[in-house]
Amino acid sequence: MVDIDSQLALIKRGADELLIESELVEKLKSGRPLRVKAGFDPTAPDLHLGHTVLINKLRHFQDLGHHVMFLIGDFTGMIGDPSGKNATRPPLSREQILENADTYREQVFKILDPQKTEVCFNSTWFEPLGAAGMIKLAARHTVARMLERDDFSKRYTGMPLLEGLDGVNKMSKSLGNYIGIAESPTEIFGKLMSVSDDLMWRYYELLSFRGNYEIARFKREVADGRNPRDIKVLLGQEIVARFHSPADADAALAEFEARFQRGVLPDDMPEITVPAGSLAQVLKAAGLTPSTSDALRMIEGGGVRINGEKVGDRATALGAGECVVLQVGKRKFARVTLA
Repeated sequence: MVDIDSQLALIKRGADELLIESELVEKLKSGRPLRVKAGFDPTAPDLHLGHTVLINKLRHFQDLGHHVMFLIGDFTGMIGDPSGKNATRPPLSREQILENADTYREQVFKILDPQKTEVCFNSTWFEPLGAAGMIKLAARHTVARMLERDDFSKRYTGMPLLEGLDGVNKMSKSLGNYIGIAESPTEIFGKLMSVSDDLMWRYYELLSFRGNYEIARFKREVADGRNPRDIKVLLGQEIVARFHSPADADAALAEFEARFQRGVLPDDMPEITVPAGSLAQVLKAAGLTPSTSDALRMIEGGGVRINGEKVGDRATALGAGECVVLQVGKRKFARVTLA
């Protein structure tokens, strides 16, 4: 049986606020399992690590012996409820929602224990409520009253949960600073190894299942001179093993070390044929940069290599008939033939 202080420390880890802490302590002292519920948008999930922060917290409750209810908003999904952003979610059909629910299970059960998780749908109580019941319920609360509540106001102002790879903005696919849980083991590992040493501790707090004491020990070791890269490797392997397998985690580390420490080229490098032209145009055409302006910035910043040699001249051109290996940054490679 985990003592109350240890339970509370794990529950509070990565949390902004506990409401109400004294009541939670009394419930924990009773020894009765809590029923912990979290609701999720039923649109097709293409999850990144930022999305998993709340799911990880549910896992913490499971590890402490509590009952987790994973709630899918199928009813609100069929009518198109507010998204918390500046748009309304498009309504989905029953078939789409059931398909998405299966996708949810496939992804979230890489974190949650399926034997300890109750999957629920909010149509269970919304459908019997009916229009009259909805209106009666809504009449009890005003928007102003809802915004007085701290949780509503924070959602309304968009409080970020997990910073992306840039260490500044919330992790987002649209900003390109994300790590997708369905990405390849080498891509996940490489992206995690690219985060700053300071951001690494934030990722440990919100993403790792290592205990608080172990993370505190890691911090002491780094303060005493241990290379933070060693600690980052452990985080990268943990995350890859969670969404793929321990063998994939070992292989991702081996490939990372071979590629970035010994200069070995990746085996899965794409082979592309594009028109001859300036290096910036070729990089864009090969899909190695999103635009020629981004390509020029990478060239001037020393982030582009041709056949392993760094190129800093933005006027560099590649002629028809050439076949070269292009590298942008640390992880993007392509074998390109110029037509």
